[in-house]
Amino acid sequence: MNVLLIALCLLAPQEAPSSQQKPPKPDIAKTVLVVQEQIADLGLLQALVPLKLTSPQIEKLLPVLKKARERAMELNRQDDEALAQLAPEVAKARAQTIAESAFPDSIEKRVGETQRLSAARRLEATRKTVAELVEFVRELLTESQRSEIERQSEKLYGGKRVPKEYAKDPSKAPKTVVQDLAIAAYAERVLLFDRAITLLELIKAAAKPA
Repeated sequence: MNVLLIALCLLAPQEAPSSQQKPPKPDIAKTVLVVQEQIADLGLLQALVPLKLTSPQIEKLLPVLKKARERAMELNRQDDEALAQLAPEVAKARAQTIAESAFPDSIEKRVGETQRLSAARRLEATRKTVAELVEFVRELLTESQRSEIERQSEKLYGGKRVPKEYAKDPSKAPKTVVQDLAIAAYAERVLLFDRAITLLELIKAAAKPA
């Protein structure tokens, strides 16, 4: 798949229904969106609830997650600006391709470079955010909670995650290092999802007073 097709898959909205297809009724479409969101919530709750986070722990965690969300929103803004700058070139290339049946290679390079820069920014930001979360969460959680994250990691990946140098003998990997890898994975697949903030706020609100 070439760069433009990859970009199309990543950036384009879902194809509109053809004239022969009946669009879903508004009430059904709305219900489907709600159900999809709630299904996604259940996936996050399956990971969050077993930790049994206390209200004070959630209060400390939420500002850190909201800071990460602000960083992600800034990346989205940068990506939108970069894409908007391509608008004249993309429109010209489209018109030229239709009129002359000749595809300008330069536009593929420009789109590809924009995508690569975006991916590089996100990779750097994600690594920084995950590293910060690992350090913070390690100190915030109890040993029992850290062990729960480690258990979830082993279940998800089919075994203990260890650094490469311990691949031949995972039993020799220090427990703290193993837990940090598990926390990093947990941060990426659970805590950095935007809905995690909402769910943690709901869990905190539903908690019974001590």
